[in-house]
This record gives sequence, structure tokens and C-alpha cells, in this order.
Amino acid sequence: CLPDLVPIGSARFSTVRSGVVSYTDLAVSRAGSNYTFRFSTLSQLLPGSPFLNLFFVDSWPPFDVVQGAAYKVSVRMSLGQCIVNATCKQQPVVTIDDRGGNVVAESTSRRVSVSIPESYSHVSFSSARLNELIIPALSGRATFSGLLLTQKATNIMLYFSSGILRQGFQGNLNITGPATNLRLVQAPEQLVAAGEVFNQPVIMVADADGRQVEAESETQVQAQLLLSVLDASSADVSHSQDLLGNHTVRCCFGLCRFTDLRVGRAGGPWKLEFSMVSAPIQVSSSAFMSRGCYAPVTCYGHGACSSSASECVCDRGYAGSFCDTKLRILRTAELQWSSSMIEPVVGLNLGGGDAIEIPRQNLDLEGAITMDSIDMLSLPQALHPSTSDNFVFAGSIVEFRPEGLQFSEPAAISLGYTIEESKSKKLFLFTFDNTTHKWKRLQEYESVVDTANKVVRGKILHFSFYAVMLQEVAVLLPFNSTVGNQTFLISTPSSNKLTVVYACIGTALGLLMFVGAIYHIRSFIKRKNMIKIVSDKETTISSDTVETIFSEQEADAYSKWAQAADARKSRVAATVKEDALLDVSLNADYQDEDVHKQAWVTEHQKRRRLNDLDAHHETIQEKRERRMKKKQAKQAALARKQALQESPVEFLKEKRMEISSAVKDVGWLGGGQG
Repeated sequence: CLPDLVPIGSARFSTVRSGVVSYTDLAVSRAGSNYTFRFSTLSQLLPGSPFLNLFFVDSWPPFDVVQGAAYKVSVRMSLGQCIVNATCKQQPVVTIDDRGGNVVAESTSRRVSVSIPESYSHVSFSSARLNELIIPALSGRATFSGLLLTQKATNIMLYFSSGILRQGFQGNLNITGPATNLRLVQAPEQLVAAGEVFNQPVIMVADADGRQVEAESETQVQAQLLLSVLDASSADVSHSQDLLGNHTVRCCFGLCRFTDLRVGRAGGPWKLEFSMVSAPIQVSSSAFMSRGCYAPVTCYGHGACSSSASECVCDRGYAGSFCDTKLRILRTAELQWSSSMIEPVVGLNLGGGDAIEIPRQNLDLEGAITMDSIDMLSLPQALHPSTSDNFVFAGSIVEFRPEGLQFSEPAAISLGYTIEESKSKKLFLFTFDNTTHKWKRLQEYESVVDTANKVVRGKILHFSFYAVMLQEVAVLLPFNSTVGNQTFLISTPSSNKLTVVYACIGTALGLLMFVGAIYHIRSFIKRKNMIKIVSDKETTISSDTVETIFSEQEADAYSKWAQAADARKSRVAATVKEDALLDVSLNADYQDEDVHKQAWVTEHQKRRRLNDLDAHHETIQEKRERRMKKKQAKQAALARKQALQESPVEFLKEKRMEISSAVKDVGWLGGGQG
């Protein structure tokens, strides 16, 4: 429990990087002359040997250190370990430093004061000791004494001042009440290994408000092991002789940490009781067990073990970590084995499908081989499948003895079952693993279900507990698709986690299919609208249609072209409109050329007057050729309708090229502003 004291001067260490050492913050705390720096290396001759000063070099020439001017107040040791209305055990030490952090040893002493900021008005120093709040700094160093505070508080800040010098400060000052109780901050696990170090306890010395009393740095706490008695009228029995390690520790700043406690024997339930050596203050841990071979009489008199920290080997008819559970045997069979037996296979049969056949070469012993059918309800909790397992008992539970007997050749067993299989749950043979204390499915040999005799058959290599379990497994569901002569199957796991994963994947695929269907429906409606627009307006495409069919850039260009044509009422636009109107009368007036010519001239003059444009005269032959082109265009339009129905994509590409060409032509006629 060393205080946080910042030394005035000490050695500085640095790491060599690429053969060069660079120092950046060296400072000398006292003024003087003929100073030199000594730079030395610390090396190990052998791994694990102490560090030796093998090489050194001194700086040259010597130099003088001039004392800097006083600049600030530095806190070398903070105020701490405070109990209300009692002198704090750790008193502050401050120094007068220059700008570089060197102590300024002035010939005239300065006075240093300590104060509490106004924001902490609920906390104050004792009024009887105000003279201790301002003390002189001798040779640049001031050591306070006798400071105490009169109110409980946490995270208090203090200021240390000396005239116009920069203030020093400290934070996180806690003032607590006296120690009144112990609190268990860290406790042992519910099950520990006998003879091994477990999760070590940590005890906190607390006041009446439950705050950590940092002033308790000399207090000692002692640990005691108790055997918890279930009878409330009886006291717990002390077993301190079974508690190994250091029983007593000294607290540091209100925390008492044990490091090597361990329970030397198995059993329980145990309790650890912690008490303060100097005061009648105690705290106890919750009950826990230690695994091994003691509880409290060796295996409760129903087993044996090789050492105090080993596992119990229970007698026939008993089970549990401490052999404290008596099993109910439903049926039993026994065989007196002798090396003189000549039968190639020896068997035991309990009836109900429970049987075993052992090859003769497996056994070379004298004694009894037993097979017991166990009532499931009499099993201890440790022999039941846990809630996280995906299997349950589904039939016979048997125990073969001598326990742990190993076979060189597998023995065939069969156990009856009472619960039928389903698509998602199958029957298997399981054995109890004494190392992991869990049921494990037989992996060496396959479990075969005989539905006719209602038994599950398999092979084993050692004696232990065996049982029939109904376990959730993956199910193969046929997929209605055949390629060639092969039929593909989809494996659908039935365990909860895999089911959730597959459900999430199916949901995602369904959403993708839904989005794709919506996209195709919209595409179909869009294509249908385009066909309708092109059919109704072959030669003129409105701005809305352009925005629907073409890209945004092309639609914007077409819109500008349309606005420019309407504003200027250009001749080209007027001619196109009038030619569209004249197409209706071409077939009727085509036979009479003179009448048609006169009508065309009259109509053309009207156009010139309406649009106030300079019309140019065209010859009749040119006009006739134009009309022929219009007629051909109409025929081409009919052909394009036909093509649209057969191949809409090719038609739209052709239409896009026509519109782009028209936009360029209009832009040129409009002076580049279209």
C-alpha cells in the first residue's frame, strides 16, 4: 500500500531503437555546477539472470544548472485515506517548481495554502485547524499535516496556491465514515475443484453507507471455511484445517485480496466466512461445492477414491458426484466370469429387449459381470440430460459393471425403447462420459433401430451407463425435380437454430422474388403504354412520351426544342403541321393536278399570312415528290406498327435515332439555342 508519491529526481529509462537513444524530457531538479550525465546499458548474460550495468559513458564537458524562476505549485503527494472528523492518513506534499518542473529552492520561503472550490460548499476543513491550511514551503517543499474534513463526500477537488504562481490541484478525494461492515466483492464459483486455486475472494471494507473506506490500509481480514448445515437450528461446522493457503491478508486502501485459497477436500456445501481481526465485523460467501472424494464421509460410505481430490467411484446401486443417490434397480442379471470358460460369446439378458453379448477374447478376469436396468426417476440430476441438450430419454437405462472395463473387441448390446421415431427425431444409443459428466452419443458404431422387436442395437467398447435417447436430427425432404436419372434432395435440419437460419434464408428469397415480380409487372405496363403512345401519334411525340421512352438528357433536349419552335413559329414547324393536314386531301385531289395546285397555292398563302414568314416558292414537281414521300412515310409508319408488335425494342431504338436527329436539326435552325 505505497502512497502515490512522485519523486523529485530519479533515473530515466529509454529503449534503444535502431542503435540510437533520444531523450526529450530530461530535467535537473537542483541548481549546481559540474554536472554530468551517465548513460549506461542494462543487460542479461543469461535468460533469467539479473540485469547488469555492462557499459556506460559520461557526458563531457561538465555543465552547470541554473535555478529557474518559480512558476507553479506541483502536487507530489495527494490528500487521501480520509475518514470524516479524523485526520487523513495520507497528507499532501507540494513543491514550488519552475516552468520545466524543477524544484525551486529559494532562500526566502513562500507560503502555500490549500482550499476547497466554492462548488463543493457542503464540504469544509475543520475550523479548529485553520492554521494548518497555510504553511511555509522550505527549500521549495511544503508538507501538510493534521488536515481533516467534517463531512462525507466523494470526488472532491482541492486547490494548492502560493501567491501569483500557477495553482496545483488534485481530484477524486473521498471522505467516508468509519469502517462498520465488510462486503464481498468477488466470491468463489458454485463448484470448485478440490486442492486447486479457485476464483479468489475480494473483500471491501465499507462504512455505513456502503462506501469503500480507503483509510483502511493496515486492517487485516481472516478467512475461515465452514461446512454449511441445512438444519437452521444448528451452527455451521468449522473446517479451517481443510482450507489451504494464506488465511489472513492485509487490506490496501479498503480492499482485501486473497491470492492462494483452496479447499483441500471435496464435498460441501461450504461457506467462506471473513472477519476483521481488529473488530467483530464479518461477512460470509454463498454456499459452494468442491468436487472430489469427500462429502463429508468418504463418498457417503457408498464408494471409494484414490485421493481426497479425486472423483468418487460409486458402489453398485449408487450414483452422483459423492455417491449420495440410491438408484432403483428394476431388473438385474449377473454372470460369474472365469478364465476357464470356453464359450466364444457370453451374454446377459434382462428381458424387454435389454441384452449384451461379449466375445470371449475380451475378458481375462475372475469375478462378476452385472447388468442393471435403472429407473429413470431415481437418477440424480447430474445423470439427466441438460435443458440445452436436444435429446431425451426414450427407453431403457442400464449400467454395466465393473465400471470402466475396456474391450479390445466390441460387445453387442440391445436396449428396448418406448417412444417411436418421427421425421425430425431419431433413436440412438448414448453413454455417460464420466470425464465431462455429460451424455454422449455412440460414434464408433452406428445405432440400428429394430422396429419389429422395438429395440435399438449397437456396439460398445467399455462398461458404463447406457441409454436409448430420442434426438432431433436433420430430415431429408424430396425436391420435386429430376435431372436425368438423378433425383435431388433438400436437407432440412430440425434443430431450432438451423430452422431459424433456413427460415431467414427462405424469407429473404421470397422478398427477392416479390420485388422481381413487381419489377416485371411495371416493365410490362410501361411497354404497353409506349406501344399505345407510338400507335396514336406516329409523327409527333409529346414531351410526356419522350420522358417515358427516352433518357432524361434526351427528354430535356426535346423539351427545349419544342419551346423554341413554338416561340419563333418557325417555318419548318408550320410546314410540318400543314403538311400533316394536307395528307388527308392528297388522295382526293391527286387526279386533278390543276385544282390541287390552286388549292395548295391558296393554302400556302394562308400559312404565310398567319405566320408572317417569308415563303419560298416550290415547283409542282418538288411538291409532288414531297407528297409521294409523305405517302411512303405513312406506309412506313404502318410497317413500323407491325414491327412494334413483333419487336418493340428494335422499334424504340429506331425512334430514338429519329428524335435525336430532329433535335440536332432544330438546334441548328434555331441558331444553336434549341
